[in-house]
Amino acid sequence: MRNSFPEKSETEIKSIAKGFYRNLMDVVFETIKMMTISKSDLVKRVFIENPEELKKFYLQGRSVVVLTSHQFNWEWLTASATLQIDHAVDAVYLRLTSKFSEKLMMHMRSRFGALMIEKGNFMRLLVSRRHIVKVNALMADQAPKNEANVLWTKFLHQETSFFMGAERIAKKMNLPVLYIEMWREKRGYYRARFSVLAEDPLNTAKNEITLKYIQALENAIKSKPSGWLWSHKRWKYPRKKGELITPMNLS
Repeated sequence: MRNSFPEKSETEIKSIAKGFYRNLMDVVFETIKMMTISKSDLVKRVFIENPEELKKFYLQGRSVVVLTSHQFNWEWLTASATLQIDHAVDAVYLRLTSKFSEKLMMHMRSRFGALMIEKGNFMRLLVSRRHIVKVNALMADQAPKNEANVLWTKFLHQETSFFMGAERIAKKMNLPVLYIEMWREKRGYYRARFSVLAEDPLNTAKNEITLKYIQALENAIKSKPSGWLWSHKRWKYPRKKGELITPMNLS
């Protein structure tokens, strides 16, 4: 947090950290609540401000890519969105090492109709399910391992790598790309908003979609810093020698 907000005082940093731990505990208990929460209660607790931004693509018969992040209660966001939009929802996730935890989380995450797809199976199912008008939901703020085909840029004042897969998929299959931001209104109640990053991905410049996502994410974190999952070790993989930094030159 100190690296991300060099302009903030130590008192401000401690306040953000305190808010983060409070938010994390809320997310833990709210996620457990997913085992029993009703559809009506979940929709009431996560309100999507502008579903029409997604609806227009559904009416065109177009599947989309929706990029999410570890903001506030991302588990509730996916589950509630499944109940509020017309698209089917395919959500990509990383398999848990514990078989018990994996089975439990799969049950909770898919209760309301989302198809949970393990990352390694995503490309195969993306092709086999291409006839279905759906949202392909990707958690795009995770830390890539030291591997090829990542984009390095300055994010929150730090050298940070991002996956490029979403942009490549969008361009290959001509899928519009949206970002969904989430924030808490009061304890147990959230709002979310879609923003279109690329309506016509084939006519975007190289890295443009990824950089737009990074900029949107950074703005959201700066606006409500305690709501992001700081504990997921976003900067655990350092940049290798020779890997270039792409400037954030979007307006």
